[in-house]
Amino acid sequence: MLISLLKSIVCLCFIISLWLLPFFRNNVIRHFQLLERYLAKNEKTIALVALTLYICVTIFLQFHHPLDGDETQAWFITRDAPSLSKMYTQMGYEGSPGLWHTILFPLAKAGMPFYVMYFLNHLFAITAVLLWLRFAPFPFVVRLLFPFIHIFLTEYSINARSYALSICLLFTGLTLYKKQYDKWLLWSFVLLLFANTNIPAALLACGFTLFLFFNWIFLKNKTDGKAILLIAAGIILVFIQVYPPKDLAHDLASIKLQTTVS
Repeated sequence: MLISLLKSIVCLCFIISLWLLPFFRNNVIRHFQLLERYLAKNEKTIALVALTLYICVTIFLQFHHPLDGDETQAWFITRDAPSLSKMYTQMGYEGSPGLWHTILFPLAKAGMPFYVMYFLNHLFAITAVLLWLRFAPFPFVVRLLFPFIHIFLTEYSINARSYALSICLLFTGLTLYKKQYDKWLLWSFVLLLFANTNIPAALLACGFTLFLFFNWIFLKNKTDGKAILLIAAGIILVFIQVYPPKDLAHDLASIKLQTTVS
């Protein structure tokens, strides 16, 4: 508690100093530019070192990670479901679309140990970091630091939930959008899959669809107009999956429909 408070105070003082003290701001910018130029000269080597360090740290943490009930629940649902269609009927109770469950389904049915989902999740996290280091349109210092923030170093890479998959698909879709914009069918399909990983991803896909809609309206971009239809289909699919069943308690539903009778 005390350490968190001290870190918050330090960050606040740093931001205030950048805002109010021009000489401090100029010195920070100058040193940042020097560091960025040095890193740019050795970008490939430093990126490889950062990726290797990330893999080593997360593998170590992986073997010291206790099992959580909500992680293993996805595995048990896929293992015990008689078919994919029956499995999808459970998503309304889960409050999450079923792409992660779909990936686990053949592994669980093949009788593999459930620990395999941790390594699969780890693979998605490593792929996301690789895409980030290679293609993210940010200063190299930012690209180096991002994989080592708490949520990505521990929550996404270690906990076998759908979040590493969603980040991996998001970075893949944005990379394809930036580098191969003409292949709209490919990147829009990746974003369709991204929307079906979890509810936060579906909401983010809605935001991206709104961006494409404005491009279509104001810039007359027909490619974005076609992509909207595919991504919107994925969002509708999410709604169909997570729509609460009739026998689910109202306060447990991921989507709450409130009506007022006057």
